[in-house]
Amino acid sequence: MTDRLKAPTWHLTTIAALVATAAFWSVALAEQEKFSSPPLGAGIAGNWAHFLGPNYNGVPHVERFDPKGIPQVWSQELGPGCSSVSIVDGKLYAMGNLKDQDVVYCLDAKTGEKQWTFAYDCGLMPVSYEGGPGCTPTVADGRVYTVSRKGQIHCLDSRNGKKIWVASVEKWAPKGAWWGFNDSPIIWEDSVFLNVTDRAIALNRVTGEILWSGQEAVPAYATILPLPRGNPVLDRPALAVQTCTTVDIVDPDSGASLLGEAPDWAKRRSNCNAVTPAVFKNSLIFMHARYGLSKISLTGGKWVEDWLCKDLVYHEWDWFTFNQQVIHNGHLFALAGRGTKESDRMMCVDLETGAVKWQKPAPFGNLILAAGKLITVTELGEVAWGVLEGVEYHETFRQKLLSGRNWSHPVLHDGYLYVRSNGGLLTCSRFD
Repeated sequence: MTDRLKAPTWHLTTIAALVATAAFWSVALAEQEKFSSPPLGAGIAGNWAHFLGPNYNGVPHVERFDPKGIPQVWSQELGPGCSSVSIVDGKLYAMGNLKDQDVVYCLDAKTGEKQWTFAYDCGLMPVSYEGGPGCTPTVADGRVYTVSRKGQIHCLDSRNGKKIWVASVEKWAPKGAWWGFNDSPIIWEDSVFLNVTDRAIALNRVTGEILWSGQEAVPAYATILPLPRGNPVLDRPALAVQTCTTVDIVDPDSGASLLGEAPDWAKRRSNCNAVTPAVFKNSLIFMHARYGLSKISLTGGKWVEDWLCKDLVYHEWDWFTFNQQVIHNGHLFALAGRGTKESDRMMCVDLETGAVKWQKPAPFGNLILAAGKLITVTELGEVAWGVLEGVEYHETFRQKLLSGRNWSHPVLHDGYLYVRSNGGLLTCSRFD
């Protein structure tokens, strides 16, 4: 009789344990399912919805590239700034600054005709260059997300430019952040990710509510690289983040670091890191202004720095720090210099070893890879392209396109090249 009375108690305990276990695995599964889809706009060839385009590497979907020239189609004055452009469903989104107001523009991508504008108060902040916004608008699900150099965040209706919500990260503006906030938003699941604080920040993309953040206010200019599920670097979704004080791999759900105890190479300090990290095979590539180019990977459950190339560092005449590079055939191509024939050059680095393969004179600017051809948009407004044979580059065409300085990343989309000057002139040219 006593044993029969005890039996139900044992069964109840077992059932409770099974229920608890099932609940645990249900929660664990739900956690695993978070961020299982790629970021919004990623991999969609028909649109260029965010900075560096569908694959976050600046490489357009072009099967063939063999033009004879590049006539201009239209131009539009935006006001000073270094933001690039986004293009979704035939509409182009850009930013500039006029009379101490940031202006968000929506233009027809083929004609340049204004569809709408949205303006708000924000100083020009010209420090070492013309000033104005550095953020590229991000477009997702009918909304446009922008960030000002002061840290104002706006979510606008992409159809008419009307404000949906506004938020601010101004309290995280660090001392000595000469260039303010300059990264571009990443929209992933229900979150907006920004390179703010020492470990990024996440906001609810529907309401603007802050979901999590790091602790320290540090300078940070580089846009975050999202690593969706199935990425070759690690077996889970993550964010690759580089500020001017840290390198980190971050859980997008909680903001927790996935580096473990941060190694010394993850705590290098500089004042102007501004290049988005890149993926190479199962590794990540980081450009550090003061220390050079490095490759890190997850080896045996531990993050290690495979090599550091100290030839690509910032000093008086070498600026590798804010122009995106191109990866092709296992090598990285980068431009350096500051407008003098003695310093301006292109460098080719072997990404397996970190060794410099070659360097040759070339004007400073930004690079695009299109169908195996290398396109340069120089600081002084020239467009050039040439052939990559293995890892050797041979220029075949050069044309003057713009005046003044041109630092923003150019966009090649649907046969058109979009380039804007620091002073604010945006041009659209067609490859013939």
